[in-house]
Amino acid sequence: MSRRKFNFILVTIILVCVTGMVKAQESLFEMPAFIYDTTIVDSDTLIAHIHPKPHVFDHLSTKKVNSSPCVTDSVVTKDSLGNYIEKTEYFYSGTKDAGTTTWKWVNGTKIGVSKTEKSYDSAGREVKNASFLWNPVKHDWKLTICNENAYDDAGRQTDTKLYIGQTSSGKWKGSTYYHYEYNESGQQVLSLFKSWSDELEDWTEQNKWEYEFVDDKPSSTSYWIKQGDQWVGSQKTVWEYSGERVINEEQYVSWVDGEWIGGEKVEKTYNSLGQITLQLEYVWSSGWVENLKIEQSFDGSNQVERAVYTKYEDQWVGSSRTTSTFDGSAKLSQTTWTWN
Repeated sequence: MSRRKFNFILVTIILVCVTGMVKAQESLFEMPAFIYDTTIVDSDTLIAHIHPKPHVFDHLSTKKVNSSPCVTDSVVTKDSLGNYIEKTEYFYSGTKDAGTTTWKWVNGTKIGVSKTEKSYDSAGREVKNASFLWNPVKHDWKLTICNENAYDDAGRQTDTKLYIGQTSSGKWKGSTYYHYEYNESGQQVLSLFKSWSDELEDWTEQNKWEYEFVDDKPSSTSYWIKQGDQWVGSQKTVWEYSGERVINEEQYVSWVDGEWIGGEKVEKTYNSLGQITLQLEYVWSSGWVENLKIEQSFDGSNQVERAVYTKYEDQWVGSSRTTSTFDGSAKLSQTTWTWN
């Protein structure tokens, strides 16, 4: 007698015994009827399921050793007659989620609902995540959206691509592509954006952010736009430090004839407690020109005076002045002055 036939006879005997037990319980406790379902997975595995009706959620665990990814779990919904209503299959690659597939039955016909597929590199990082919906015309899965990722040796993400499924061709079409680069300290120094060109049938560069660092602190960020074969600057920010404190910040707003044109600039002076005692602000006019000055004084943590000046014909002209008195941290009074 074959092993498969022996297993089937064994399970049949078990089912007969279980049936008697269940019917006895039904007569004693008036329990609902049960549905019996037997699934042969392979020559060594035979699984019997007992389902309370009318609606059944059956958690099925199976095992396949030579398949990757493989089905290891499925959840099934059946009606009171044992007919399938919906089934979701769960796929795994090792211990990683490799996707799911959900089916439904309409008038006895099996129809797809949704499907995902995932794959990983040798380090367990996700490199692909694709989603599908059912095409009722072709009675097959149609592509919807797909993400692809790549990583460097340190595990940092270097590329992420987004594809959109094309119903007419049944193929993926590029949508967006981001490329990242890092310095030796692991800080990101480039974020490059590409989009898909139908004409070239390839990715084309659109814009990028560049980042620079000094002593692991950001010293500049700049944004560039691709025009033809040239990169044209759009905006840039530059920082200078004294220790950990920013003492100078410059913002540029356009790129003309290969040079940055400034927007505004701020210089800061601090006391020993790290409080800003002087702030100078500049605007661009063929170079940096002083525009605003703020002077502040402190008594411990309390700001006791703040004066604002604007530059007019090479002279600083008062705009406003505020003085305050405190009792500890409680403000007792505040007086605002105007320039005469």
